[in-house]
Amino acid sequence: MRALALVVGLGVAIAAPAAGKQDGAAEALIHQAQRLLDDRLADYPSARFRDVRMTKDGKYLCGAVNSKTPMGGYGGWHRFFVQVENPAPRLALTNDEVVAPALERECGSPHREWLPDDYTPALTNGAN
Repeated sequence: MRALALVVGLGVAIAAPAAGKQDGAAEALIHQAQRLLDDRLADYPSARFRDVRMTKDGKYLCGAVNSKTPMGGYGGWHRFFVQVENPAPRLALTNDEVVAPALERECGSPHREWLPDDYTPALTNGAN
């Protein structure tokens, strides 16, 4: 079962795992991810997400996104990560050649501890 919360800033419903209630860091990370994805993607409301996971410290969110291009078709799946550590929140997508190595380093690190929950519903607007 999932609990719903409303993020007023974007007008998007967030589905958060009911077991292990989200703390402030997790909510802040999801809010930052929504804001950054909305700024970056051509049509965030139609974006599809999968395999979205969060670090236990609530500083990284990694997953895959398939979003519409400005031409209206889906552009294919791209891995992404959102980071809320200093100096400022950032979003990286694998289609950004410059940041692809950073994405692999951040999301593939064996030293990171990940929450067991799937946070895909937290970013989805019903498009999956």
